[in-house]
Amino acid sequence: IFFTDPNGTWTEVADTVDAFIEKDFTYETLSREQWQEANEYKSVKLQFSFPVPLELFYSGYEAWNLEEGMDAIDSLVIPATEKNVLYVADKSKGIHLKLKGENTDGNIALKIDEVRSIPHIDYFKTEDILGIDSDILLPINFEEEIPALDMTAEIEVSDKTQITALAGRIFGENFDFIKKIEENDGSVMYISSYGEKVLRIQTDGLLEYTEKLEKQTQAPAPDRLESLNRAVYFVRNNGGWPAGAYLSDSLQIEKSGMKGYRFLFNYKIDGYPVLEGAGEGSGPISVDVYGNSVTYYKRRVFREKMNIREGDSSPSGTVLVPQKVIDRNFREIAAAYIVDKELDISEISMDQLLFDILSSIDNIQMAYYLDEKDGREVLIPVWRIAAEKRIYYFNVRNGNIIYRSRVE
Repeated sequence: IFFTDPNGTWTEVADTVDAFIEKDFTYETLSREQWQEANEYKSVKLQFSFPVPLELFYSGYEAWNLEEGMDAIDSLVIPATEKNVLYVADKSKGIHLKLKGENTDGNIALKIDEVRSIPHIDYFKTEDILGIDSDILLPINFEEEIPALDMTAEIEVSDKTQITALAGRIFGENFDFIKKIEENDGSVMYISSYGEKVLRIQTDGLLEYTEKLEKQTQAPAPDRLESLNRAVYFVRNNGGWPAGAYLSDSLQIEKSGMKGYRFLFNYKIDGYPVLEGAGEGSGPISVDVYGNSVTYYKRRVFREKMNIREGDSSPSGTVLVPQKVIDRNFREIAAAYIVDKELDISEISMDQLLFDILSSIDNIQMAYYLDEKDGREVLIPVWRIAAEKRIYYFNVRNGNIIYRSRVE
């Protein structure tokens, strides 16, 4: 059974994974074909939003001595048909491993049976639906109602009490010495006495805080996990965490010859991630950590409007499955694919082109896209489809492309 699970399967199976990796295990390298075969059997499969560095996955990872180049995990399979076995992969690098340990300490078959007993959307392998050699999952139909949602920014610059409290928490005991500037467009800026710390809050709800790199900042760089803890603590104390928040990416960065980390956080509404017009590589919450300090903090989070009058909420409707969305936009997708691959269209058939495009798809997921038009912020349900160098967001109601980008 393949299904979408916005209700926390990871939380329920985390104990099983912890019990396994805390004990000794051996491993063997698998080919892509062997990895796909392992995915055929009854199991719980977890696909992370980005390749999770091993130091974030488990603090004792160095003792594992995994295959050279395996420094992150983006997929994990817990089989119900094999005891004391986990499958892990970093598909972005083409590395697939089978881990053999002492005890997985969990009844995965029982968990799967529990899922079968509750309403859910069934997903099937692309290979079974379209005949494409891929482990991407697709629904045959999508009967769940996914309404568009009217939203509003959590930070309102017109709320003087709110923004003063935010600034006070960020600057702390030195707040009395902070200079406040109100800009012509309504944005507000707070600047410390020597300009080393700046906080700007815009009328659209965007908060940005920057701090100059100082000598005390340039202490020996902490590891990624310690830096993540600093970022989490900073967000918790300066705006807090929206419901459904999660780590969406972790990047190593460098500035003025000093290395640090950037952590991107997203959040889910009704179990679906929120995507913004800023596109890939950004996030509603972004934190840069250098040494002992947070030197950059960006935050723009939305919440559902309260007290909406009857008739104001956006309607639900039929959800087109991804394969229909692709079919409706095939000409445009094909044109981009031909450009990216520098193909001679006289030398390739339409059937082969369709096969190659479908084979190039790396990820398909349901998400919410924040559409900002005519003074309204509305979350529109979309299919996010990533295919090699291209990323598309399609409106699930009519199949129209509402965002696209090219990844270098």
